[in-house]
Amino acid sequence: MIKTNARMDIASRERMDKSDLFRLAIDPVSGKLDLAEDGKGRGIYLAKRIEAVDRFFAKRLYARYGEIQEGLWEKLKSLL
Repeated sequence: MIKTNARMDIASRERMDKSDLFRLAIDPVSGKLDLAEDGKGRGIYLAKRIEAVDRFFAKRLYARYGEIQEGLWEKLKSLL
């Protein structure tokens, strides 16, 4: 059963509860993709797992959305 607050992980394409995912969105100031848990607008979701974070950067899954914010990889790793 899919919960109403389920979102799709961009790395695995698996539907997960929103609380198990990082939300990334375009930063309105810099125009780059950054961590935005409560920002407005559309976002992409990434599982809070080391495998998902590694795959996101290794496969350049962010390229479709633009450039990433400086230090995003380290920020995500520290939150795990």
